[in-house]
Amino acid sequence: LEDGVYVAKFTQAVGFKTAMAPRFTVNVIDHILEINGARMGAKIDVFDMRGRLVSTSLVQNGTSNVEIAKSGSYVVRVDRQVRRVDVR
Repeated sequence: LEDGVYVAKFTQAVGFKTAMAPRFTVNVIDHILEINGARMGAKIDVFDMRGRLVSTSLVQNGTSNVEIAKSGSYVVRVDRQVRRVDVR
C-alpha cells in the first residue's frame, strides 16, 4: 500500500491444472437422465438449482438411468465433474 493506491504483482501460477470438460454425457428422455461414459462405480449426485440433493446413485455397466420427478434445471455431478441439464 502506497499513498492509498494498491499495487498488484502477478506471478506465474504453479500447481493449477487446466479444467477439463466432463467425460460423461447426459441425455434427457422424458424425466429420465441417461448418463453415459462415466467410470464404473463412480458416484452420481443430482442437485436442483438451489443446491438440494435430489438423487444419488452409482454408475453401473457404463450407463446409468436416474429418474427425476419434477421438470426444471439440475446439476449432475459424477466424481468431480459436473454438467447442467434441463428436464422438461
